[in-house]
Amino acid sequence: MRPLFVALAVLIVLFGCTGTEPQKNITNSTPNVTINSTNVTGPPPVTSTGVNITRLAEHGLKIGSDDAPVIMIEFSDYQCQFCRRFWQVNWETLKTEYIDTGKVQFVYKDFPLSFHNAANVSAEAAACAEEQGRGWDLHDKMFLEQANVSTAVVFYAKSDIKQWAGEIGINQSAFDQCLDSGRYAAAVAESEAEGMEAGVTATPSFIIGTRSRDNAVPIIGSLPYGTFKATIEQLLNDSR
Repeated sequence: MRPLFVALAVLIVLFGCTGTEPQKNITNSTPNVTINSTNVTGPPPVTSTGVNITRLAEHGLKIGSDDAPVIMIEFSDYQCQFCRRFWQVNWETLKTEYIDTGKVQFVYKDFPLSFHNAANVSAEAAACAEEQGRGWDLHDKMFLEQANVSTAVVFYAKSDIKQWAGEIGINQSAFDQCLDSGRYAAAVAESEAEGMEAGVTATPSFIIGTRSRDNAVPIIGSLPYGTFKATIEQLLNDSR
């Protein structure tokens, strides 16, 4: 699958996190700025890759039916502003149209980038929250708190994550114990390794395919919703 991502690498500069970027501290709150979508539309080609997307989706933060015909995997970094933009611009519509209707199962897989100070601990925190069935709630909370500060990369600390977890009603003592123990550090590293094996070099990177088949569509970056919609519809038609 690596050549597929290489072919799309030009999009990384505009829509994905790959290198050092401007940073803002979580304590220096400024009004959020609305991010406008670009006009990149149309699905990339469905390509035979030999990758079993069902197997790749075995581990990660999941939402949607296990019987959904299409699986959409996102390799993401909680501190990447382009991952946050995907969440802001596309997530609710995607969830309403495809996940909630049983057509797509969405799997969030961690791909923390080394230059983001809180990427690893954020990924571990989401796994700890999922122990209480609140992984997606904390996923949304971490992106929301950064969006309230800046459209650029935001610095924050483990203490901020603990505070956010408490604010959404997660059992604080159990969550803190889990996060401080590093219980999910190995799982986060394994997710990153899976991404690297798949050719992921930037976030967000998506792999969308039909369950248990060797087709897949790689998409790099926070592209407009129409691109994701067209890709999913093509795969749904192929699965019928």
